Amino acid sequence: MTDIYQLPDYNQVQTWIDDLYLPISASEAHGILVGLFAGAKEPQVVDWLKAMDEDLSLEEEWPENVTNGLQCLLDVSRTCLYDENLGFQLLLPDDEVNLSDRLNAVSEWCQGFLAGLGLAGCYINAQASQDVSEALRDITDISQLDPTIDDDAGLEAQEKMLVEIMEYVRMAVLLLLGTMQHMQHYWDDASNPQ
Repeated sequence: MTDIYQLPDYNQVQTWIDDLYLPISASEAHGILVGLFAGAKEPQVVDWLKAMDEDLSLEEEWPENVTNGLQCLLDVSRTCLYDENLGFQLLLPDDEVNLSDRLNAVSEWCQGFLAGLGLAGCYINAQASQDVSEALRDITDISQLDPTIDDDAGLEAQEKMLVEIMEYVRMAVLLLLGTMQHMQHYWDDASNPQ
């Protein structure tokens, strides 16, 4: 039996994306998906694929294992995003991957999340709470992080910093999702950004 809260393996998701010749990382793809969900959309795999690459041919037959795998990631992400126990996690490389690549993956995840919000037509308006504005500003800053490792800072301190950044992004996304579920007036239509 599959754990409904367990994301598929990062490398497997990357393989599925590579099989579709999409020019994107698994982290960025997951960020796009979560951004689409946060935008009060109920994306389907086809919507998500189109968001990852607008030039992707939707008439094409894709390998069944790829579409089933991406559907599984979509379903698990949906379940975790709405979980009362805050089970949502970012899809990122394992801890065995070098620190610079993991930091880059968090940055790419945030880039994807912001893109997904934009594709879903979410624009913050002037009435948004300070917490919402700050969370979006911080996610934007994290999306622009330089993944270069500072040799003087010490590996252990940088590992700790990465864990803190990942947890902050996770909680910021849950805050944004919760805010949008309960207070849709914080967001304007895409045709009316302020």
